[in-house]
Amino acid sequence: MEETPVFAPSSSTKATVRRSTIFFQRNFKAKDRDVILASMPKSGTTWLKSLSFSIINRKKNSILKGPLLTTNPHELVRFLEYDLFLECEKPDLDAFLSAKALPIDEDFGLFCKGIYPLGPFWDHAEGYWNASLNDVQKVLFLKYEDLKIDATSHVKKLAEFLGFPFSPEEDENGVVEEIVRLCSLENLRNLEGNKNGGVNTPATKFKASSFFRKGKVGDWTNFLTHSMAERYKKIMEEKLGNVAYHLNCSNG
Repeated sequence: MEETPVFAPSSSTKATVRRSTIFFQRNFKAKDRDVILASMPKSGTTWLKSLSFSIINRKKNSILKGPLLTTNPHELVRFLEYDLFLECEKPDLDAFLSAKALPIDEDFGLFCKGIYPLGPFWDHAEGYWNASLNDVQKVLFLKYEDLKIDATSHVKKLAEFLGFPFSPEEDENGVVEEIVRLCSLENLRNLEGNKNGGVNTPATKFKASSFFRKGKVGDWTNFLTHSMAERYKKIMEEKLGNVAYHLNCSNG
């Protein structure tokens, strides 16, 4: 099993995220054409942002010459909570402390207790799963594993949901496959905008490259012990019930 530190936000970062999230929840009013990507960290957010941006803007920008080639996806599709709440017009990004490293067993313990900057994972998963069943026109539930297995069909499904379906001509000319290739993790991580520089928010600063891991389904086996995996499985079954089966949470 690989040993790796897990980065936890500093107290000042957590306070900023908490304030900005509360502000967002109280004040944000979605419009009919708004698209909200709601995902937990390290669940494919960068990939989904790049796919959504490419789908929606493919008529404005050439796929092979668009801003994704030089700009990190998180700079193109911003974090609503962090960007809506500012303590001043020009916040001093250097004033926010860097994240500190936690041993993975300590961070895992906090996760299992539901102590997480964005709330318990199971609340997030169950809430959006149920919403996707109750209103299929407004909520599309995508699973990382499904995208990995068949990216092309799920990109088409995503485009339909966003209101930007691919035309028969685009399908025939391989536009879908072009977007899938452009937004693949293998391609994104090697682009200049993602290898160097950083992504800044009022809450904290990240290296652009930190948003890209292996992107491999099942890589958790290299980090979690057998006892950790069993504990996780038990918690998911208790918290999510039958939803865990549909989301494949109990099997990793």
